[in-house]
Amino acid sequence: MEASSLQQYTSNTTISRVLLSAGVLLVLWTNCIMPVPETIQWIFFAATILIAGIPHGALDHIVAKQNSNLQNHSFSNTRFYLTYVSRMALYGICWYFFPSFALLLFIVLSAFHFGETDLPLPISIHKRSAIVLQTNYGLLIVLVLLLTHAQEVLAILKIIEKENTFLLKAIFKPLHSTLIILILFALLILNFIGQYRSHRLPLQRYVNIAFRTLLILGIIICLPLPLAFAFYFGCWHSFQSLENIRQHLSNSESEHIGFTHLLQKCIPFSLLAFIGIGVLTFLATYLQTESVFLFFFFVGIAILTAPHLEVMSDMYEHLRKKEYK
Repeated sequence: MEASSLQQYTSNTTISRVLLSAGVLLVLWTNCIMPVPETIQWIFFAATILIAGIPHGALDHIVAKQNSNLQNHSFSNTRFYLTYVSRMALYGICWYFFPSFALLLFIVLSAFHFGETDLPLPISIHKRSAIVLQTNYGLLIVLVLLLTHAQEVLAILKIIEKENTFLLKAIFKPLHSTLIILILFALLILNFIGQYRSHRLPLQRYVNIAFRTLLILGIIICLPLPLAFAFYFGCWHSFQSLENIRQHLSNSESEHIGFTHLLQKCIPFSLLAFIGIGVLTFLATYLQTESVFLFFFFVGIAILTAPHLEVMSDMYEHLRKKEYK
């Protein structure tokens, strides 16, 4: 089973193919038929976040309980919620007082989370090596998303630009951006070569991952920022995560939880998130600035990342062990 670990944890390739095909069709439509109006882009972005982006994070309490059950540990809802909310509060305070550091931390945490989801690795690979490879992959995805949409991203980060003007302008210069992306890509290839030499997993697995990664990067680069973010986070990452959660919560091969049942479990905490988005929308309307709304929305997602990452990381560790058996 170890060799299959280089694919999706669930070995469900149907979702991957559907999402990648949809991304390619969206690129062709946007670039060859007619550009999607900006208003429609943001509506599509919001729809993907509401349908899959928020719900996949709204299951953290259920995933954490399953993690505890598999470890034969007791689970306390009160302890979980207190820990979860306290970490969100600490990270929120960090954003208020140290926005630059908080942004850097968010990028690194997101990179590892994306890499852990997209790039499952055999349990035999040392955890430190796995973290390096997955973070490298995630950083490539995140920075391609940000650096190839410099104008839109800088508009969102305008609130913290005053204390980082030189740094942001230096990073987002086309030459510097290209160099950063090429370095990360080269490091990823070297990491893959190192893992292949160490574990001798089937070469076809690496070829498949390389092709899929190039396709994802191509889609992100060719789409405007709202559609690129909607494709990767709202669709690719969120639906893959939901499928992995579904597999994790299923007790056996004959007791698989359906997506409908899974989405029903998302409702309570999804509603809370929707209320939060409503408050942000009201603030943005009151302040009459789109960039402030987007920045607040961005920070809101960032604050949820730290506790969410820990829960999901524990889940992926269980899935790796399960697939090894």
